[in-house]
Amino acid sequence: MATRTASNQCLMCPKGEGTCNCAGCKGFFCTQHFIEHRKQLSKQLDDDVVSAHDQFSEEINKIKQSNSSPSALLSKIDQWQTATVEKIQKAAEKAREQVIQLFNKDKETITKRFEQLKKEILTRRETDSFVEHDLECMKENINQLQQDLGQLARTPNITLHIDQGDQIDWNRFIYAEYEQPAPGQCIDVFQVHVSEKNNSKSKTLTRNK
Repeated sequence: MATRTASNQCLMCPKGEGTCNCAGCKGFFCTQHFIEHRKQLSKQLDDDVVSAHDQFSEEINKIKQSNSSPSALLSKIDQWQTATVEKIQKAAEKAREQVIQLFNKDKETITKRFEQLKKEILTRRETDSFVEHDLECMKENINQLQQDLGQLARTPNITLHIDQGDQIDWNRFIYAEYEQPAPGQCIDVFQVHVSEKNNSKSKTLTRNK
């Protein structure tokens, strides 16, 4: 007659015959305790898995029904937009000041040249010290001043250097992407890339799972 081995004994009662084997834990149980073992597994399923599932289901339904958004990232984008607009406004204001300064400098130069010519004409007239050549030179100077003044009024001799918008990759100037976390790192990583001229910055926001 074969003897019962320890490995075939019921895990829950030392006297019971382990006729039923659990495919999960590999343990042997008698019929009564195998049924009890299955009830325990069912209870763990309800308490641990189903309960967690139901809780998560409620949370995800709340998110679906709400108007929630990744406010931290959107706030960073708003901050970048504000800072960028301020930089553009400052650059535009600086360019305006430069144009006005250069324009006034040209006006001042023409005015000084005119005053010098005016003084020369008065001096030569008072002293009666001029000949045909002097008359031609003074006339040419007046014509040149008229041309320079007209040029200044129409199109100042000032060049604007502007980085054209079509040279900027607006799709990469600022953009967001989903960054895969490192192995074993159970977090969602959102990254906002902010590109600036001759510079590139990244701002990262993590959300625990």
